[in-house]
Amino acid sequence: MAKVIRTGDLIVFAVLIGLLALNMAQARWLDLGVVSRVVTIALAAGQALVLLWYFLELRSATLLIRLVAAAGFFWLAVLFGLGLNDWLTR
Repeated sequence: MAKVIRTGDLIVFAVLIGLLALNMAQARWLDLGVVSRVVTIALAAGQALVLLWYFLELRSATLLIRLVAAAGFFWLAVLFGLGLNDWLTR
Protein backbone atom coordinates (compact mmCIF):
# COMPACT_ATOMS: atom_id res chain seq x y z
CA MET A 1 0.00 0.00 0.00
CA ALA A 2 1.43 3.36 -1.01
CA LYS A 3 1.65 6.06 1.62
CA VAL A 4 0.10 9.41 0.85
CA ILE A 5 2.17 12.42 1.87
CA ARG A 6 0.09 15.53 2.31
CA THR A 7 1.42 18.92 1.22
CA GLY A 8 0.90 20.32 4.72
CA ASP A 9 3.19 17.66 6.17
CA LEU A 10 5.94 18.67 3.77
CA ILE A 11 5.52 22.35 4.61
CA VAL A 12 5.67 21.65 8.35
CA PHE A 13 8.73 19.45 7.80
CA ALA A 14 10.43 22.23 5.82
CA VAL A 15 9.62 24.81 8.52
CA LEU A 16 10.97 22.55 11.26
CA ILE A 17 14.15 21.82 9.31
CA GLY A 18 14.53 25.56 8.62
CA LEU A 19 14.21 26.40 12.32
CA LEU A 20 16.69 23.64 13.14
CA ALA A 21 19.13 25.03 10.56
CA LEU A 22 18.76 28.52 12.04
CA ASN A 23 19.39 27.12 15.50
CA MET A 24 22.49 25.27 14.38
CA ALA A 25 23.78 28.26 12.39
CA GLN A 26 23.44 30.68 15.27
CA ALA A 27 25.10 28.21 17.63
CA ARG A 28 28.00 27.60 15.25
CA TRP A 29 28.73 30.95 13.60
CA LEU A 30 27.12 33.72 15.64
CA ASP A 31 28.74 34.74 18.89
CA LEU A 32 25.88 36.45 20.67
CA GLY A 33 27.08 35.89 24.22
CA VAL A 34 24.26 35.53 26.73
CA VAL A 35 21.65 36.34 24.09
CA SER A 36 22.58 33.10 22.32
CA ARG A 37 20.75 31.09 24.95
CA VAL A 38 17.64 33.22 24.58
CA VAL A 39 17.71 32.81 20.79
CA THR A 40 18.13 29.05 21.13
CA ILE A 41 15.19 28.79 23.51
CA ALA A 42 13.06 31.03 21.26
CA LEU A 43 13.80 28.86 18.23
CA ALA A 44 12.98 25.71 20.20
CA ALA A 45 9.72 27.28 21.36
CA GLY A 46 8.93 28.12 17.75
CA GLN A 47 9.46 24.51 16.77
CA ALA A 48 7.21 23.36 19.60
CA LEU A 49 4.50 25.82 18.55
CA VAL A 50 4.63 24.58 14.95
CA LEU A 51 4.24 21.02 16.20
CA LEU A 52 1.37 21.96 18.48
CA TRP A 53 -0.39 24.01 15.83
CA TYR A 54 -0.21 21.41 13.08
CA PHE A 55 -0.06 17.94 14.60
CA LEU A 56 -2.39 18.62 17.53
CA GLU A 57 -4.66 20.38 15.00
CA LEU A 58 -5.00 23.52 17.11
CA ARG A 59 -5.62 25.54 13.95
CA SER A 60 -9.10 24.01 13.70
CA ALA A 61 -9.78 23.51 17.43
CA THR A 62 -12.27 25.40 19.51
CA LEU A 63 -11.24 28.34 21.66
CA LEU A 64 -11.40 26.27 24.85
CA ILE A 65 -9.04 23.64 23.47
CA ARG A 66 -6.62 26.37 22.37
CA LEU A 67 -6.73 27.95 25.83
CA VAL A 68 -6.07 24.62 27.53
CA ALA A 69 -3.14 23.93 25.19
CA ALA A 70 -1.74 27.44 25.81
CA ALA A 71 -2.09 26.98 29.57
CA GLY A 72 -0.29 23.64 29.39
CA PHE A 73 2.48 25.11 27.28
CA PHE A 74 2.79 28.06 29.69
CA TRP A 75 2.93 25.72 32.68
CA LEU A 76 5.63 23.65 30.98
CA ALA A 77 7.62 26.87 30.40
CA VAL A 78 7.22 27.78 34.09
CA LEU A 79 8.46 24.35 35.18
CA PHE A 80 11.45 24.52 32.84
CA GLY A 81 12.20 28.04 34.05
CA LEU A 82 12.08 27.06 37.70
CA GLY A 83 14.21 23.99 37.04
CA LEU A 84 16.75 26.08 35.15
CA ASN A 85 16.75 28.65 37.95
CA ASP A 86 17.42 25.92 40.50
CA TRP A 87 20.23 24.47 38.38
CA LEU A 88 21.88 27.85 37.78
CA THR A 89 21.88 28.85 41.45
CA ARG A 90 23.59 25.69 42.74
